[in-house]
Parts: sequence; structure tokens; C-alpha cells
Amino acid sequence: MKEYLTRHPEILTEDFPGYAPEANPDEGAWGWTKYHRLPNYAPEDTADLRSHLWAELSLLRERCDLLASFIRHAEIPIPLRL
Repeated sequence: MKEYLTRHPEILTEDFPGYAPEANPDEGAWGWTKYHRLPNYAPEDTADLRSHLWAELSLLRERCDLLASFIRHAEIPIPLRL
């Protein structure tokens, strides 16, 4: 990875703390899915849960506004182009 980044100085990297959920945009995505989309969902089995979760995450992938909000909330210093 370091070699690749050396050859591509246009790519800027940021160091993240070891564990800081408030600075992790993934936590926003999981929280939104868990608490806003699936709070009362009772799957029949793990296959049903996996299928429903995959569908919800696929919908989230199309919501650039929400994904950008997770990044903004984490205060990651990267420019967002929507």
C-alpha cells in the first residue's frame, strides 16, 4: 500500500484513531439501518435476516445524502461531491 501511495501522490490519506466509533462513518450506516429501518423486524431465521439486511443496505447505497451525512457527522476532513 505504501508503495502504491508513493507512486500516486494525488491520493491523500488520513490516520484514524484505533477505536473511536464517533469518528467512523460505518457506525452511522449501521446505526441508521439498525435503528431506523429494522427496529421491529423479527426474522424467521438467519437467512431471512441476511436477505432483509442486504436489501436495506442496498437501498442505503443509493442514498448519497445519507452516506455524506455519516461522513460529515464523523468530521472526516474530506471534500464531498454529491
